[in-house]
Amino acid sequence: MRWLAAVLMLVVVAMTVFTYRMWFPPLDDPEQRTKLDWTPPAIAETAIISPDPREDMFPETLARPLFSPSRRVFMAPVLEPPPEDIPAPDLAPPEPVIVDLPPPVQQADASGLELKGVMLGDAIARALILSPSLPAARWLTIGSEVQGFRLVSIADDRVVLESGPQSIELKLYVDNRAN
Repeated sequence: MRWLAAVLMLVVVAMTVFTYRMWFPPLDDPEQRTKLDWTPPAIAETAIISPDPREDMFPETLARPLFSPSRRVFMAPVLEPPPEDIPAPDLAPPEPVIVDLPPPVQQADASGLELKGVMLGDAIARALILSPSLPAARWLTIGSEVQGFRLVSIADDRVVLESGPQSIELKLYVDNRAN
């Protein structure tokens, strides 16, 4: 059975070679292989091809504007140059006006402020103040602000806050005993 497959394969190859030789015969002369007998066809010199064939077909239609209601050609007016005796307008920007506004007045509110701790050291003094406007207590130094008040002084058991003429004192320990 293998020999039959081999014989059939040889027959197919032989038929392929035979068919190829029939369609493409070999060239005997080497010059014929490089030389071609083809020449391009002549183009008539009188034929001029327009870049847009519609220009030749509809010249009047294309000469008028398509989206104009009257379809008349738009003629731009001729503008004369301005007379030279009119001075040019001054295009410099105006001088800026600087207005000094007083700082906005904040209403100082001491309600809810509590002194929770004091830390005094050689170089720095801090006060732990709890404010209702903040989620947690904050350590403040002298000059810091809380609820419109500025921290002025820190002592062992108290702090002084000022807002303009108003001054309040927060104590660390509040005596709740009734006298």
